[in-house]
Amino acid sequence: MSSEVFIDMPPVATLMQFIPPDRSQLFEMEGYYVWDGSLIRSEDGKYQLYASRWPAEMGFHGWLTDSHVIRAESDSPTGPFTFCEQLDVLNEQRWSANMAHNARVYQFGDQYIMAYIGTRWDDADPSKARRQREGNNFEHWTAIRFRQRIGIATAPTAAGPWTPCDHNPVIHPRPGMWDHGMTTNPALHVMPDGRIGMIYKSTAGPREPLWLGFAVADSPLGPFKREEPSLLFDHDVEDPNVWATDDGYLMLAKDMSGRECGIADAGLLYHSQDGRHWQKTCNTPAYHLGIQFRDELDAVQARFVERPYLYLENNQPCCLVNAVLLPPGPSGVLVRQISEFTLPMIGAPV
Repeated sequence: MSSEVFIDMPPVATLMQFIPPDRSQLFEMEGYYVWDGSLIRSEDGKYQLYASRWPAEMGFHGWLTDSHVIRAESDSPTGPFTFCEQLDVLNEQRWSANMAHNARVYQFGDQYIMAYIGTRWDDADPSKARRQREGNNFEHWTAIRFRQRIGIATAPTAAGPWTPCDHNPVIHPRPGMWDHGMTTNPALHVMPDGRIGMIYKSTAGPREPLWLGFAVADSPLGPFKREEPSLLFDHDVEDPNVWATDDGYLMLAKDMSGRECGIADAGLLYHSQDGRHWQKTCNTPAYHLGIQFRDELDAVQARFVERPYLYLENNQPCCLVNAVLLPPGPSGVLVRQISEFTLPMIGAPV
């Protein structure tokens, strides 16, 4: 990219330290915005990166109307990644006919599971939705946004082929509740009793905060049902990523307002003993919007650093995957190798 915006950032304490990445660790595609990022190692030793893309000509807000899930591959967890395919099969069901996005891939036994979101245009005008801030176009944006649902697809290998479940979507909004807007941003984990927990995002209305909720199923195929109280927090966070540890579970999420860690859009770390009830570990952000590339004197301030995904090898944190929008854009998926991950003392005052 040219015309990067560099900043002289004051030191910011974070829970994660990274080996400075080079530009090859940023997966980009000419003519597209690239987003999300879920990394898994396949049986042949290669690394499968699942992401999303939509044409750059649609603008950044085209993620809602035109995104499609893609797969890229590399011999290394940090890339460089080579584009392999667009998963058009995810758009063959009516509920996700026009958009598939937010894919996260898991292995449960000998089966691979993809949790993703989708939506459809119906009578809304996608061209107006992409220009949501103009005139009455917000109504078109809202109509498509509130048709977002969560689906599950299965595959015999980490590289596919993928088959959407016949009973998709696997969780629906609830009229009159805090989550009657839509269901998005799924994150799955195995509960202590063997059931599958899902953390998801929703909202009470077009201009209401984004909140995280909890649901469970007997199988990763769903359907998922709420366990009340389903609302996890009273603050605005999104993009959950959950993994098991020797001491319960950890979750990374994006602190939308900065209320919890002091930096808007930075990473926030939570802990849980049971995968159901979550507590913030500390006020220190896990990461922030400043990115220091290798062999570059100054850090670059990203406009967005979202969709955190912690890739584990041998049950140890290896890499952090983020969707990033660097000025002047468009966007890409950045995979950074973790050199140090400082876990605060669980249960200590925050």
